[in-house]
Amino acid sequence: MNTIEVKNNEIIKNITTDIEVKHTGTNVINLKIVFNRSTDLKIIYSGLESKLNIEYVLKDGVSVNLYEIRVTEKAKVQYNYSLKDNSKLYLYRLNNSLNMREVDIISLNESTQIEFNLRTLATTTEKYDIYVYHDGLNAISTLNNLGVALKGNIVFNVTGVVEKGKKGSVLNQNNQIISLNNLKNQIDPNLLIDEYDVVAEHNALIGKFSYDNIFYLMSRGINEEDSIRLLSTGLVLSNLINEEIKEEIIKYLDEYWR
Repeated sequence: MNTIEVKNNEIIKNITTDIEVKHTGTNVINLKIVFNRSTDLKIIYSGLESKLNIEYVLKDGVSVNLYEIRVTEKAKVQYNYSLKDNSKLYLYRLNNSLNMREVDIISLNESTQIEFNLRTLATTTEKYDIYVYHDGLNAISTLNNLGVALKGNIVFNVTGVVEKGKKGSVLNQNNQIISLNNLKNQIDPNLLIDEYDVVAEHNALIGKFSYDNIFYLMSRGINEEDSIRLLSTGLVLSNLINEEIKEEIIKYLDEYWR
């Protein structure tokens, strides 16, 4: 699999010609990644305290599976996604950062698809602003944002936009926060639609793990703390389609829980 590691402001690449990477900046890292052909890419961020501006461009007809793992401090990140006609993006991102502030701006052209899977384990305050613009006909967006508020709190602001004339759009927003403390969490789902020929829905849930699930695991000899860890791990791994990445994240989470 193609890999890029962003570590202490250094970019380490192991990629094929399917992908072009441009990198500028030190205090602010600007990273542009262009996908010329269908491929998979894993990106790992670690040890960063800089601001990140990351742009992804998928050319016409390209299909990409993108996996991101971010373990950073004081992270401020802005993502821009540009999906050209008939392209498709599957994204899975795991965040485990302190004081996370993230903005995602997604532009979908004609007959494009994105499945956006954000997972986060929050130990401090985290805020995510996610915007999806259906700029072409028959574009499909599915956003699955899921956070576990361990010691911190999470804010999801999620907005889907369809202007008049962009027929055939499909928008799905699924937002969930599981809280393990008494801090305030927030989900603001928004659908700004000026077109009748659209299918759109959003779901928002803030709550705690089911006592029945915890009780069941405890009845099998697992203590309460480990039961919560198992349930948290299951949520983090949901919708992850690559077994190799799944094993890597399980290993990381095992070390994290220790």
